Amino acid sequence: TIVPPLKAIEEQTRRNMEMFQNAIRMFVPFPQAAGTGPEPDAEEAPARKTTAKSGDLAELKEQIAAMQKKIDSME
Repeated sequence: TIVPPLKAIEEQTRRNMEMFQNAIRMFVPFPQAAGTGPEPDAEEAPARKTTAKSGDLAELKEQIAAMQKKIDSME
């Protein structure tokens, strides 16, 4: 099927805007504060933050322990 030129331009513009918005979202550190993006589910958001924070904290503790072992071996 042949798409009328104006329809093709509108469709391409819509796709370009969608890609641009997705790219901008990657650079906004706190989308909720900026007013962009969907609102998180009230029950789901705290659980996600706690899980991510706990995982990050455990990883940092492991890294610190590894660094401490290296320092101890140097002495």
